[in-house]
Amino acid sequence: MGFIRVISLFTLLLLSWSSQAFFNINSDPKSLWQFREQYVRLEARENTALPNQHPVQLETAQLQRALTHVAVLKNEQMIPLFSRSELTILIDAIGRGLAKASPDEDVVFAVIGAHPGLITRENRVTTGRVFFQADRLNLIVGDVHAEIDYHQDRRLYPFVAGRRDQAKIPERPLVAQTGQTLMDQRADWVQLDLAAALPLPESHPMATMPSIFVNSAPSDTQVKMTQEIAQLKAEVAELKASETASDPVSVPTPAAAPVLSSTVEARLRELKRLRDQELISEAVYQQKQQEILRDL
Repeated sequence: MGFIRVISLFTLLLLSWSSQAFFNINSDPKSLWQFREQYVRLEARENTALPNQHPVQLETAQLQRALTHVAVLKNEQMIPLFSRSELTILIDAIGRGLAKASPDEDVVFAVIGAHPGLITRENRVTTGRVFFQADRLNLIVGDVHAEIDYHQDRRLYPFVAGRRDQAKIPERPLVAQTGQTLMDQRADWVQLDLAAALPLPESHPMATMPSIFVNSAPSDTQVKMTQEIAQLKAEVAELKASETASDPVSVPTPAAAPVLSSTVEARLRELKRLRDQELISEAVYQQKQQEILRDL
């Protein structure tokens, strides 16, 4: 019964957020996507920068290939810059942003995803600036897989995108691959030749795009709902924990034991699925797993 209640809460939350998302899209014309302290939005380019080739309509498949292949260096090993959940958000939001941006606007973003930490995968933030210039998609990163201080007030310590006029050497620098060039050898600025990006292997998680990207004209509500799905799934574990804590304490009967066991098993499977899809970190997985096992 507890698991059913969690699913009901998840459904209500999804409907509520998708409704709120529709309002947010129309209330702020510069906002392309927002979830708590994460965002994708239009921002004025630096005054000293040359005008962009905006607006520009890019094919979703091209953006998918180009952004998926962007990599950084960690301990002399290349790892993806973006997680699957981050790509799901950015491919759509950046595409829409570039299609409506003026020559004086860039697309900036701050997204959080599960990335390798010191020991396990951790939720970390990546920020960046995207614009189309010289027939290339330009990406300037600010923070790359940076640790997050959740106690900081983002009004005082905002997530900041990279800049053309301020070169930065990230802890995990960008690495140029096929169809990519580091601008002026900067470790924070890569130019992407969309036509030269290598196709993704069929086994790659991003090889099959969500149906929302295939439809020619999805509604604002559908777009926003799909963008939020990745973040909603990451919240399921918290919902389950809070739901368990709020249930009234009762003495279990022998007949109820199989139901409890079945519920715990289902919750463990759901938690593992979220971990395997990189929607939660290994640390969060271990913590929530112990909380669920205590129900036994």
